[in-house]
Amino acid sequence: EEAKAVSDTHMGTADDSLDVTVYQMARKRIGGNSYFTITNKLCVPVGETITGTLPRSGMGYMSTVGYTGIEPGIKDPRVFDKPRICSSQVEEGFVDLYLKFGFLNHEMSSIF
Repeated sequence: EEAKAVSDTHMGTADDSLDVTVYQMARKRIGGNSYFTITNKLCVPVGETITGTLPRSGMGYMSTVGYTGIEPGIKDPRVFDKPRICSSQVEEGFVDLYLKFGFLNHEMSSIF
């Protein structure tokens, strides 16, 4: 899937503003769209909004996430190492939360 730029804008005011670009990506599996807001200078994620329609009920939904406290660099790259206990388990790249827990389908990367 490919994202396309849909808006250039800023967050904040005057000298304290942050130039950002909003990208849109169609999410066919969840019947909706994702909108990502990324800073222009360092490509830092600022937020994400997901909209769509739940497959079983046909009910529309919107989910919004904001990212805060982000600092450049990786202080400890070992945080990406898979724990030993997980080395024999199969990684799950797609989690269907609606089927498992009764709410929104959401694609996510494995946490291990």
